[in-house]
Amino acid sequence: MKKNTLSLLILISGVLISGAIISFAYAQTITSSDLQYPISELGNCTSKSNCKAFCDDTKNSDACLAFAGQHNLMTSEEISDAKKFQDTGMVGPGGCKGQIACEQYCGNSIHLEECTAFAEKNGMMSDQQLQNSKKVIAAIKSGLKPPACAGPMKCNAYCSNPAHMEECMTFSIAAGVVPDNQKAQMQKTLDAIKQGVKPPACQPNPPPDQF
Repeated sequence: MKKNTLSLLILISGVLISGAIISFAYAQTITSSDLQYPISELGNCTSKSNCKAFCDDTKNSDACLAFAGQHNLMTSEEISDAKKFQDTGMVGPGGCKGQIACEQYCGNSIHLEECTAFAEKNGMMSDQQLQNSKKVIAAIKSGLKPPACAGPMKCNAYCSNPAHMEECMTFSIAAGVVPDNQKAQMQKTLDAIKQGVKPPACQPNPPPDQF
């Protein structure tokens, strides 16, 4: 299976449109394996856990975002979304705060419509993301059952598992969120799986190292 096809599958099938909402949380867990401690810009933190604690404090968000930008630890889009989240008071749908809480809340398909509305209101989704999210919402309302996973890492692992690929692909195609230039390839792969062809044992991307 083509890598970009599987990446799309993991993204859409996992109903991960909520990703924009939790972008600020990733600013709070800035990642790199080459950081030198102590980090003066971040309160002279001396370890991963120490620096994470510093960035978990919302009053330090500006310093953490500035550091992430200067050291290319976040993309400009991620930083932009993080700043938009700051403007909301850093409280997401359902009152969630931080990566874990917001990921759990918005990773639940029951809350997808609320999370999408929040992201749209605050300009945290691209037109394509918004369009795909609304398609997923409509599909779920019509009775389609989304894959049994929630959150980026869990859905990454879930949909990379050969035992769940058929489930994830079926939902993606039925929801109408697969781009036309990938639909034929995905359908061929799905047909092959249904005929008994064993899909590759793809490994999910590991989560990045944190402070």
